[in-house]
Amino acid sequence: MSETIQETLFLQERGRKIEDTIAHLVGPKICVFLTRITKVAEVYAADHNQTVVAAREFAAWLEEQFVALQEESLQVQMTASNFFLNGQLIRLDARTYASTLSVRTMFMGYAINQVTFNRGVGAEEVIGLVQALKAMKQGNLLALEDFRQPNIELASVDERELDVDATEDPRREIIELYAGLIIKCNVYFHRLRRGGNPSTKHIKRLVQRICDQIRENGDIFIGLINLRMILGQDFVHAVNTSIYAMMLADSVELNRLDLVRCGMTALSQDIERLNAAAEQAEAGFQTGDETHFQTNLSSVITVSSLGATDVLSALRLVTSYERGFPYNKPLPQAWYREELRPHLLSRIVEIARHYDILTQGLEGESKSPDRALQSMMMKMGSYYDPNLMKLFVNVVGIYPVGSIVELSTGERAMVLRSPSVLTENRISNAHRPTVKLLDSERIVDLSLPAHGGTRILRIIENDSVDERPGAFFLF
Repeated sequence: MSETIQETLFLQERGRKIEDTIAHLVGPKICVFLTRITKVAEVYAADHNQTVVAAREFAAWLEEQFVALQEESLQVQMTASNFFLNGQLIRLDARTYASTLSVRTMFMGYAINQVTFNRGVGAEEVIGLVQALKAMKQGNLLALEDFRQPNIELASVDERELDVDATEDPRREIIELYAGLIIKCNVYFHRLRRGGNPSTKHIKRLVQRICDQIRENGDIFIGLINLRMILGQDFVHAVNTSIYAMMLADSVELNRLDLVRCGMTALSQDIERLNAAAEQAEAGFQTGDETHFQTNLSSVITVSSLGATDVLSALRLVTSYERGFPYNKPLPQAWYREELRPHLLSRIVEIARHYDILTQGLEGESKSPDRALQSMMMKMGSYYDPNLMKLFVNVVGIYPVGSIVELSTGERAMVLRSPSVLTENRISNAHRPTVKLLDSERIVDLSLPAHGGTRILRIIENDSVDERPGAFFLF
């Protein structure tokens, strides 16, 4: 090869024009900027120095986003309850949502619910917008067609196409995404086994949507995985590994595009083995410490014969080649010209896939989540990257969401949320999640000082639970 796998430009590509990611990437900050500028203008004059500074910062930031996203315009739409960016719902935390109420009220009070910012918008145009709003507030009503700025446009759009049902339970979408990805992967794996070359378009779209939900609703995904609705199937293992890997990648703050690539790579970790499984069995290939390099090389040859024509193909080459190697040891140099250690993506996927193998019992008896993590922590620093392993413990929790546990009070409870990372070592609270008592349905956050005397004694296996209440937090 003319260049090593880890040097390939595929791994350095940073294309970002993905329509359904824009609201996630820049939406919240646009809302914050609009709120800040209008409030500053309320306190000071529209042409005051403080307002000018805020307008310049907003205009400069907008230009950066146009360049990074390769977009020519950004449309902010508003309803009485939400903000949208280019038609996509902007998800805001509670504090930001409350602070932006005044902006929505102001714009919609003047029958304006869409502001379009075109590439090249300057600070003076932002100030012009603020001046127009202040004039409206003072009673000088302005018709939409009378507002004139080169790169800012105001409009009124039909709210019915934008707003969402406030009573809709967001957990339903998470359940549908997880179940949908399992179904799509089942079909995909089945067609691969029959020698087909199916498209991953619909799978990637689901992975993108899951990626958008990871930060806010990762706990629900973990709870769904722990329900173990389908056992012992490779396509379920692929989906679980993909979700765990994206959650871990998010915790190290990879950008959104790389999260999707991580999820797709983790999901496709075994597809080279589907068609070649019988051939490998006949050839005596194994996955033990001494023989896994030959197995890996076989998978790499299979992938490379298809041609690494995009980023995901290159990442699959890397993870296939580096699969099963300790994080801190040099890799065999059959494909690398210099001494290298496993790529970050390989280290992430390795932790994700091994955890699911242990908890699902894919290579022997299944382990409870706490015992699986304990087993993996024993290899931390020698096999698994210690920094990633500590983060992973906090991502899934020593007592993951959906687990039924016994408390020191004698009560049984179900884990609802993993604890927050509050200290520098990042795992100090991992054993103190938020739980829901099965008898009283009272919710208890064990990380709070008020509950310092209560601790979890053990995870109760499903067979030991009279009923299976692990799903009631979802329905």
